[in-house]
Amino acid sequence: MKVTRGFTLVEMALVLFILGLVLGGLISSWSDYRQARRQVETREILQTVEQALVGYALLHRGALPAADTDGDGAADGTAGDGGVPWKTLGLAPALARDGWDQPLRYRVDAAFLTAPLPAPPDTTSGLMVEELRPGKPRRLLTEANPNAPVFLLRSAGANGVGSGSEPDAACSGNAAPGAVRFRVGLDAGCPNLDDLVRWYDRNRLLERLVWARVWP
Repeated sequence: MKVTRGFTLVEMALVLFILGLVLGGLISSWSDYRQARRQVETREILQTVEQALVGYALLHRGALPAADTDGDGAADGTAGDGGVPWKTLGLAPALARDGWDQPLRYRVDAAFLTAPLPAPPDTTSGLMVEELRPGKPRRLLTEANPNAPVFLLRSAGANGVGSGSEPDAACSGNAAPGAVRFRVGLDAGCPNLDDLVRWYDRNRLLERLVWARVWP
């Protein structure tokens, strides 16, 4: 006579435990994939907006649009800090937000808001980007005036902290005036800083203007 044997409670618990591990790993992997995908999407958005800003400068003899301060997508006067003026740039509204659906921040140097550019065409707002490295001093990635960036684009990253005009709050006490910083690796003194930043240097823009024969 054949005896049919079912799962014991121990065996059932073991199966459930293994399934839990597998499902937990899948969920974790899916979450990591989504975060990585949003980072890639954000970098693509930042690059697209950068290209649109340079194109705008080529059409306006080196002048860049002001920032959007009221959320309507249009450049507002001579505002140097705010959102991306997507309407002024002829972009879709979605390109003013990052992969986490947070608004991008846009900063522009005051000397590059009107055409013709000043002589000499020096930056005046002192925009800068600093890199944070584990256990090492901060390092400037951009030059100071008069060769500082003409504009900066910033995403607040996955945590959404610092989506206003300043970087992540945990780091703002150490930020130099006008600085926008991003992290490489982990830094104990600035654990929440995961901003994604893109910038365009003065000399790089002037070179593009010369090649396009719109400046000087």
